[in-house]
Amino acid sequence: MSLHRRLSAGRVEEWLIKPKIVMFLLNPFTNDARVHREGTALASAGYHVTILALAGTGPTVLPQHEWVDGLEVIRIERQGIVFRALKRVWSGLKPVVRGRSAGRPGELQQGRTEFPPASESSLRRVLRFLRRAGILWRMALTAVRLRADFYHAHDLNTMPAAVLAKLLRWRPLVYDSHEAATGRVGHDVWYVHLIERVTIPFADAVIATTRTRAEFMTAKYGVRPLVVGNVIDLNLAAVPARDLHTELRIPADQPIIIYQGGVQAGRGIEQVLQSIPMWRSGCFVVVGDGNLMGKVQQLAVELGVTDRVRFTGRVPLKDLLGYTRAARIGVQVLQNTCFNHYSTDSNKLFEYFAAGLPVVAADYPEIRRVVEEFDVGILVDPHDPGQIAQAINTLLTPEPWGTKSANTRNVVQQYNWQVESSKLIQLYNKLRGN
Repeated sequence: MSLHRRLSAGRVEEWLIKPKIVMFLLNPFTNDARVHREGTALASAGYHVTILALAGTGPTVLPQHEWVDGLEVIRIERQGIVFRALKRVWSGLKPVVRGRSAGRPGELQQGRTEFPPASESSLRRVLRFLRRAGILWRMALTAVRLRADFYHAHDLNTMPAAVLAKLLRWRPLVYDSHEAATGRVGHDVWYVHLIERVTIPFADAVIATTRTRAEFMTAKYGVRPLVVGNVIDLNLAAVPARDLHTELRIPADQPIIIYQGGVQAGRGIEQVLQSIPMWRSGCFVVVGDGNLMGKVQQLAVELGVTDRVRFTGRVPLKDLLGYTRAARIGVQVLQNTCFNHYSTDSNKLFEYFAAGLPVVAADYPEIRRVVEEFDVGILVDPHDPGQIAQAINTLLTPEPWGTKSANTRNVVQQYNWQVESSKLIQLYNKLRGN
């Protein structure tokens, strides 16, 4: 896509004058709050920000090129010409592979009833690898053609593309680690460790989201990350409360206990459901969606608590705080299944505080630091439904709820995106030489 096809006359002038940042992102950029916050902060500071994201999947059709709140978004196709050709070859080979794996007619093949043949599984892994490599290659080439002044890799999965672009144009590279890349479930494997160890020396600056994660990276790689927290944008906080009691048919005398975020493994939703029979009162509202939705809905049925649970599905980011403000207590009980969970402070925690909600939260270092310093909730063992229920019952009383709710204002004054974004802007100004 040529410069003039991408940009109007005014945009071309802006592009020529402003320092240019290309951000790498392996999702379609439809609901990524952190990337949106960082991009708009840098754009407001005088940078031209282009986000290389992924094209939509299935029936989801997204523009290849668009502008979102002053950010240029270019979406990269998930399947290139070479990958599509390999898929056609695989489609032809699949019957042959399965036929050889089936053995002689009438012979029982143990272990074949639930899992694909090893050869087929291996070929699928090869195709997935080639597909990912193709995406990163196309991202890198697009970034080079955009002639950026800076490259910004969001998470480790984009670092190979960002490093390749840097090697081709030798521009400053920022590695923005949203998660503890090697400390996530399913990611604590040798090749993820290798990718981070090989690529991180090419970064001119590293960003982490919490102090615990920054200290971990310092010990492991000798780098000193800048901590830019996942906190609330005060510009989005002034959203009025929705009338969820009416919308979700919750009895008026039942306080709302809310969870917002992904409905996925390790989020502690099952433990909260198990605690509901021990609550004095209250309705549990789950705001979000994910691959565990069917399982948690079925668990609510098995526990006999469907009358005290509501599921809203995913809601737009701009409307989220309206749901939060309708609640009385926020829950954040991530399970201690990996270092990534243990080291988080969680964006949803600060969303609860922005809405004036005290929290029932997992007793992990970063969460403990905020909850204890400001007295804004009760820490629990997130694996223990009894502790969760006891904490909720305590917060359902006028005191300590009133004191802890009032204290949330102090958290938001110190932990907000206006404070954190200034660190990001200062980092780029320093890289620029200002």
